[in-house]
Amino acid sequence: MPFLNDWNPADKKRADLLTKVFEFAKENNYELYFHTGCSPTDNPLNFEKWFVEYPQVKVHLAHCKDPEPIIELFSKCENLVGDTAFCPQDSYEAICKAGFKDRMFFGTDFPISHWYEHHGEKDFPTDEKSLTESYKNTLNEYQFVNC
Repeated sequence: MPFLNDWNPADKKRADLLTKVFEFAKENNYELYFHTGCSPTDNPLNFEKWFVEYPQVKVHLAHCKDPEPIIELFSKCENLVGDTAFCPQDSYEAICKAGFKDRMFFGTDFPISHWYEHHGEKDFPTDEKSLTESYKNTLNEYQFVNC
């Protein structure tokens, strides 16, 4: 969510819109998904205000690449969960060690991971056999999820 349409919560217009999104999710019992990463734009701490003010809105933090903000937010907000899609093994292990394994869900982000593997190549295989093999490889890479 942070990269889509520049969801900068420091911008009053965006902050007001985020409040409307959370109000709508609350009223309709919808879960929200947030792209997270390691940049200032997609740091989930940017949205802490809404996570805290709307504890009844379940929020899924995708990727959990940087464990420190995830652990901090999980410690404060029971309405948050995360996933392992594009989550580095050391981040996942740190989150589990902090006691939040039960709030981390398995994810691979496939087929984006296939595209990412071939990023910059002009032509790369997208047939069923190649995608199946790529998916198997992705699943093997996520064996660490059993920690």
